[in-house]
Amino acid sequence: MNCCANDQSARDHTKRQLVLGLNRAFSRLYLTDANNLYVTTQYIHSTEQPRPLVRLTIPAQGIEVRVDQPPNSVYNCERPDLHLVLAAPPALTIQGGPVPEPQNWRMNLLLFEYVMRLANGGTYNILAEECELSVRDLKDRLLSTFAREPAGGVIEFLSPSVGATPYVN
Repeated sequence: MNCCANDQSARDHTKRQLVLGLNRAFSRLYLTDANNLYVTTQYIHSTEQPRPLVRLTIPAQGIEVRVDQPPNSVYNCERPDLHLVLAAPPALTIQGGPVPEPQNWRMNLLLFEYVMRLANGGTYNILAEECELSVRDLKDRLLSTFAREPAGGVIEFLSPSVGATPYVN
């Protein structure tokens, strides 16, 4: 957890790696965009391969990495906790009305390693049994808290032929 303790550039690098890993976990595609978190849902089936629909786009600036140092009285030591705090997407703040509270995701060491492995090209089967339920829970919480119906019937989906940014149709 020293990678996130005091150095802002190390914290930003770690945040972008976590965003990249979560993009790959949510979409099951080898995405390369670490500037936005794409929360995806069901797939559009085409003749080539399935394409996940983008339900939410959260800019990396709306994501914060926090390190808490709660004392561990059992072992008389400090054990840091890593949290991702995800703010509401900008589209929600523009629409007006009450803005939902940011979502907090506590990452233990296994979750951190799983997401970082995905960010660095690892496969989904490594640590999946231990971590996939927590990643799915985060995705479901983000969708239930922040997702709204697309305005004007515009649908975004990830297309491997276009690249890592969503294709709007």
